[in-house]
Amino acid sequence: MSQSGVISVTGSTPSIPTSFQTDSGVAVPAANVLNIVGSTKVAGTSPVSTSGAGNTVTALVQRSQAIAATDATKVGLATFDSAAFDVDANGFVQLNGGAVAIQTISGDSGSIAGNAVTIFANKAALNSGSSVSFVNSGTTSTFNVTDALNNTIIGKGAGIAGITGSTNNAFGQNSMRSLTSGVSNSAISAASLELLTSGNYNVAVGDATLQKLTTSDSNVGIGRAVFQNLLTGTLNTGLGHQVGSAYTTNESNNILIGSVGVIGDNNKTRIGTAGTHTSAFMAGITGVTVAGSPAAVSSTGQLSDLGFGTAAQVLTSSGAGISPVWATVAPGSNSWVDVTGATQAMAINTGYLADRGTLVTFTLTATAAQFSIMEVVGVGAGGWIIAQNANQKIIFGNTATSVGVGGSLASTNANDTVRLIATVGGASTFWTVMSSVGNLTVV
Repeated sequence: MSQSGVISVTGSTPSIPTSFQTDSGVAVPAANVLNIVGSTKVAGTSPVSTSGAGNTVTALVQRSQAIAATDATKVGLATFDSAAFDVDANGFVQLNGGAVAIQTISGDSGSIAGNAVTIFANKAALNSGSSVSFVNSGTTSTFNVTDALNNTIIGKGAGIAGITGSTNNAFGQNSMRSLTSGVSNSAISAASLELLTSGNYNVAVGDATLQKLTTSDSNVGIGRAVFQNLLTGTLNTGLGHQVGSAYTTNESNNILIGSVGVIGDNNKTRIGTAGTHTSAFMAGITGVTVAGSPAAVSSTGQLSDLGFGTAAQVLTSSGAGISPVWATVAPGSNSWVDVTGATQAMAINTGYLADRGTLVTFTLTATAAQFSIMEVVGVGAGGWIIAQNANQKIIFGNTATSVGVGGSLASTNANDTVRLIATVGGASTFWTVMSSVGNLTVV
């Protein structure tokens, strides 16, 4: 040590250290000078230590280190990223702005914790749908429900990995789960468009609607299980519960409302179900006059256009189950029909020309009101015969045909004629010859 001035010592003379032992090494004063300095050392030794060399004693404090668990022997000096931490004048460290670090992330069910946690949509297992994903980069996690091809497919098992189609939209479990390359399809509810692989522009709204469709285009189904069994049909439109359930292959171009349809349908419009919907009402018809032709309705509900006929013709019944026809009405007489076929069902208040080279067979109308009139005029060379239904007969003067289907009245010459009147009405109709030309045959 250096000495300055004079020190008076009383008693025994003190010993003066001539060396200093440290944790590592010995320091010896030089020219009575000993240096004591401070420094840091690498982590992983001891928090504080000394070392000696020459005439210098160094106090060492270790730097901090990353360790897996708490250990008092591993403490050390540390600095903090000013972008993330604040250190006050007392050395107290906290997150910027006094925030609290996330320790646990809780969800609707369960929670996650740890230094590194994973948040993902489990896309490989289609847990949320093939277009749903979390895209992570740096400090940002972006939640996407629409993929790069503008498909939005949401629901457990919905969509398919690696889809190449675009602008498809699906919502519901297993909806559109087979689609690979289709474009602009929409499926809402479980199992809708489930097996579609490459069809385009299909719309399915309802559980299992268009479920089995595979490769077809432009079908629309709204309601539960609409067109559920259709495989490859196109351009079908259905509305209602289980509408079109009868379609099982490639039925196409149909419009169904409240109807299961008929297998093999194409280009059909069906509204309602026979036996269930027993009345039909449509606004915009009553009181509205249009230039159109009359329509007929079959026993199965099918509509048909009867055409316009020509000037002076009237629409004339041809009997039950047979479409009426347009016929010319002679002044003061019945409407008339020119018959060129082999058979003709007769209608009341109608006259017929038997205009054929071979026999024309006429059959009395099944029922008729009293005073109804029918006429037959022979024109063709084949002549004519009038057949009867059950319980019918024709009275000709003082004779009559046999009652029922075995009886008949027939011409003997090409131009024979007959005019009949119903003298007893109903199903068991009796007809009487009012006038005739020729020698008629009564059977």
